[in-house]
Amino acid sequence: MSNFTTFFPSAGGGGGEGSGINAYAPFKVGTTDNNPQGYIHSTGVYTNPVDESVWLKTGKLVADASSVYPNAYSEIDYRLTSGTDDKDVDFRSSMAFNGTTAYVVKSSTNAVFRLEQVTESTRAWGSSINKDSSLVSGSYGAIAIGYDSTANNWISADYASGVNVINKWNAAFTSITSTFSTYTQTTNRQIRNIAVDTVNNNLLLTANNQNVYVYNLSNNAYIGVYSLSTRMSASQPSGTACHPTTGNLWVVDGTVVKELNVSTGVATGTSFDLYPNTYLTAGLVRGIAWKDADTLLAITQKSATALDFVLSGYEKDGIRVVGDSTARTDSSGSTQPLFIKLK
Repeated sequence: MSNFTTFFPSAGGGGGEGSGINAYAPFKVGTTDNNPQGYIHSTGVYTNPVDESVWLKTGKLVADASSVYPNAYSEIDYRLTSGTDDKDVDFRSSMAFNGTTAYVVKSSTNAVFRLEQVTESTRAWGSSINKDSSLVSGSYGAIAIGYDSTANNWISADYASGVNVINKWNAAFTSITSTFSTYTQTTNRQIRNIAVDTVNNNLLLTANNQNVYVYNLSNNAYIGVYSLSTRMSASQPSGTACHPTTGNLWVVDGTVVKELNVSTGVATGTSFDLYPNTYLTAGLVRGIAWKDADTLLAITQKSATALDFVLSGYEKDGIRVVGDSTARTDSSGSTQPLFIKLK
């Protein structure tokens, strides 16, 4: 067998020895255990025999219930409970949940607010409803939705050039109870996602420039703004939701859900992938909402042959896992797989 330094260079060559926790380094590995020495192919874990540092191949995760790697990048494992009733409809990336029923916004123009509903307990799709937008015909109309569990109100965002309006609907979706404009802050930016932070009594509107605009939920007063541009690899989040007990903002970046500090947008280090092996590798996501403190609901694509969306649940197992769930390769020329340092 080759000397391990052929595969795992030292600090000067591959970032091995001396690198900090969560650092990345490109390493050449075989497809069997101990090739090179200390590498376990099935788990992706490499223990460097020189300095006893521990590295994990990206795309792999390791359970860390005993916090052996306390400073390593961590995720919380979530178990998928699959949706079974499929819906072949083109949705926008926005949904909301009122405790029993999820509403998802259909793609549309002409200032009509088009919604599809699905019952959480059965995961069964129900009848669609169309509501008049507050905007004139020919505009985009309402393209994002949220739910305020404290006031039992639905919230929608209407968009048209020169007019950005937030409407609060009654629980039955029969009338708009109040309206306010966000145009001064959002200035022709479409609101793609709505998240309601009942912990801090705030409303978070994510626009198509990746800015999150924060408003007081009770009096609609503008509070401030921060950007998701450095927190995401995707151009837009495919859903946002605030956790019911922490208030933190969770955003969908591609198919990975990331937890952010609700006030600053800084990542907490917790994330998980919405697409385990039973689903598509990179399927579409059309909104998320917390059912309770331990279960996240999501509208996800189940088949590549059609839009084929289902309401899925992700139940927290409580097991801490470490590593980077995204498989990465060296972009500097070697094309070797990247490893992340755990210890």
